[in-house]
Amino acid sequence: MSAVNEVWILASELGFRRHSGNSYFVIRKYKRGTGYSVRKVDRLFSGFTQSGRVKKFESFEEVVKFLAREHPTVKNYAFAVYPESILEALENSEPEKREFWKSELEYLKNLVEGAA
Repeated sequence: MSAVNEVWILASELGFRRHSGNSYFVIRKYKRGTGYSVRKVDRLFSGFTQSGRVKKFESFEEVVKFLAREHPTVKNYAFAVYPESILEALENSEPEKREFWKSELEYLKNLVEGAA
């Protein structure tokens, strides 16, 4: 189980495959202070874990744009993650995690409904 302030998004659920393991994007909301961080994590079937560089953002909107490859200055060279996938990962999490991410859930719901 991941921490309350982390959301793990599995790449294979988005249609991406890797022969040596599973790839994830991990979104972390800071408990103290403001801001978010995003990193790519590869959990290899051998048990080894590789973690990418941490990208820090001031707002959740920036995180969503970065993951969807729409951010104007920071590039996402890994797989794209769209708001629907982030929303699904948050909605399928534990109740205390959904409560911790309440404002972000509302933002994603409005974003997804507005696009539809």
